[in-house]
Amino acid sequence: MQRSFGLAVFAFTIAAFVAPTHAQESVAQTAATGSWVVGDQIYVVIPADRKSIYAFSTFTSEFSRMVLDAPLPADAKPVVGAKVAAIQAGRTIYAIGANGHGWSRLDLPADGLHFNVDHDAIRVSNDDVFYIFSSGSKRWAGVDLRNGGVLPLKTGE
Repeated sequence: MQRSFGLAVFAFTIAAFVAPTHAQESVAQTAATGSWVVGDQIYVVIPADRKSIYAFSTFTSEFSRMVLDAPLPADAKPVVGAKVAAIQAGRTIYAIGANGHGWSRLDLPADGLHFNVDHDAIRVSNDDVFYIFSSGSKRWAGVDLRNGGVLPLKTGE
């Protein structure tokens, strides 16, 4: 009896670590076929040529497309939260929310800034600047942390 209980606990532990989660799922990561990543309410699709990015919102049941000035570099990977997604290519960050307002581009003022994604928002910050984009945003917003001024945004939308 005690041995059966021990085996049952062992089997449950293995199943818990092997079971799929609802976090990011990535499929077809080869350059020849493109790739896609899914969150709770948003899918991001990158075609094999990497010249555009797509997002599908399960909230609006529509695709949003952004044609890029240059193909995404191979190391530019989408990061998806429950209701938002972002992709960084050098000093440019592309973001979209599940509410279907379309992609927004943020050109960063300095190297070394990177985004963080949570459930409903994307944040870029350091000691000098704070940028935010949420699932309902139409564009990025920013504050200069040194003087409290609103940051002018180069969005290239």
